[in-house]
Amino acid sequence: MPTPAIRQLPAELQPLLNKFYRAQRSQMRGMPGASCWVAMDRDIIAGLCLTPVAEGYWLTGLLVAPGYRSQGLARRLIEQALESVRSPV
Repeated sequence: MPTPAIRQLPAELQPLLNKFYRAQRSQMRGMPGASCWVAMDRDIIAGLCLTPVAEGYWLTGLLVAPGYRSQGLARRLIEQALESVRSPV
């Protein structure tokens, strides 16, 4: 299986992450102003958001599709997202 690509979503594509959450029957949603990160195969297979708070960021919305769990994907996604911020998470 190829390694999924991880990238930050531009704000205008954030609805795609919300679509992924709905497809997984999750109540999670990306919040306005959040930095959203995804792992992609052909489609989004995992996502998370870094929401700004007073002293840094709050990691929210971490979800990996069932078929991709237990492969370290969440860890890779978190590590790459954390490289983009210098404040506490």
